[in-house]
Amino acid sequence: DWSPEVWQRSIAENKPVILYLEAVWCHWCHVMDATTFRQQAVIKQLNEDYIAVKVDHDARPDLANKYRNYGWPATIIFAPDGSELLKRAGYIEAETFIPLLAHFSSYLGELIVKSKRKAAMANANGLLTTRTPQRLSDSLRDQLIENHRRSFDSELGSLNIRKKFLDADSVEYALIQSAAGNEGEKARAVKTLAATRLLIDPVWGGAYQYSTYGDWLHPHYEKLMLTQARYLRIYSLAYDELKDPGYLDVLTSTRDYLNNFLRSSQGTYYVSQDADLVQGQKAHDYFNLTNKARRELGIPRVDENVYADTNGWAIEGLAMLAQSTGNKDALGDAMAAEAVISKTHQPVSGGFTHTAGENESRYLSDNLAMGRAFIALFEATNDATWLSKAQKVIIFIDDRFASQTAGYASGIATGSPVQPVPNIDENISLGRFAARVHRYTGSSVARKVVGHSLAYLADPKIATSRLTDAGILMVDAEWRALDAVTDSQAPSGN
Repeated sequence: DWSPEVWQRSIAENKPVILYLEAVWCHWCHVMDATTFRQQAVIKQLNEDYIAVKVDHDARPDLANKYRNYGWPATIIFAPDGSELLKRAGYIEAETFIPLLAHFSSYLGELIVKSKRKAAMANANGLLTTRTPQRLSDSLRDQLIENHRRSFDSELGSLNIRKKFLDADSVEYALIQSAAGNEGEKARAVKTLAATRLLIDPVWGGAYQYSTYGDWLHPHYEKLMLTQARYLRIYSLAYDELKDPGYLDVLTSTRDYLNNFLRSSQGTYYVSQDADLVQGQKAHDYFNLTNKARRELGIPRVDENVYADTNGWAIEGLAMLAQSTGNKDALGDAMAAEAVISKTHQPVSGGFTHTAGENESRYLSDNLAMGRAFIALFEATNDATWLSKAQKVIIFIDDRFASQTAGYASGIATGSPVQPVPNIDENISLGRFAARVHRYTGSSVARKVVGHSLAYLADPKIATSRLTDAGILMVDAEWRALDAVTDSQAPSGN
């Protein structure tokens, strides 16, 4: 397990730590478990030369967010001081892994460790230079708008990359611009929403995570709650704006899938369904079968953990579906899940825990997801009880996860030299959530959270670190709107 004891052993034995961060639904994680990690030479090297750690990324959102860009499985090797020596994404065959392990087990010379530590610190300082709330500069804002436009695949929709998936922020930004009369952005949204429907399972419903080979015809068959929630949220917004009945079909199909496969008998929601029927074996043929034929062979494994963040995503999506379509049953599903999670995952100390029965809230993800769920329930019902709960979450997040310089970290420090850091997606989501709370309540804490999130996101090194980040444009627009309201309320005169 990932714990302080790992680092105590690493220092005492002068051995590097190797973190294998897997996803339980991931095909190539299953393959690596069945092949690479069963080779005796690999086993011998890990036992003799490393402190080996294996973590389910869904169970540790702080680590998942830190290394998400490297893909699953993610393999990271650390020196005893916590500095990173290697990061590798995806499957590593034994023939490559064995010499890699041999190299880094002898890579702990004092000068190299100091050099790595110094480089890591310089990099961290470079990414967090902003210390006060700010807007995007006009030039940076223009650059992000241009990045959004250039990243669009005009032929196939979505982002112009080989991995095709629903990039929720890009589509939502396009929908916002469409509502303001921008026909070009409307066309982009419509094209992407038509394309991403191709990832809906035609038999059971629900959305596959993504497609490879630069088209929509080679899906990876895992179904994650995070993906289902994005479909519920984005297609609800699209249906509300464009009234395309095809969007309603997507919403109905996705909700049916949740109820049939990812909903517990208590009304809470599970994490994911595996990509493979037999772990490590591709399931293309299986997912081309009928419902009857699939069930005769069996059903891919469902991860039946009940996490607060997973349920928050589901509740928000279902509440938005209800608001957009008037579906009262979807609203009932959302409220039923909230009632259980607030009872089982919220200790007296405040905040939300990842799993039931924990004494301490450790991850931003759980609190952010449940906070967004509360604001979505408020918007669907106009019941101020939900708004009050959202305000309490904002206060807890600001108190618990604020970084000293800018942004909000994915978790709290737990004695590991590998400290939690702010994550771009979480800070986008948090800034927009806080803006909604401020809009309804005028909360000064919510306003502070928007500014502190944007202070991190508006750093040029952060804002331009990825292909496109329309989400940052949306946070910036909401911050400018808050400023405009404040300016209009200021007293006139000297």
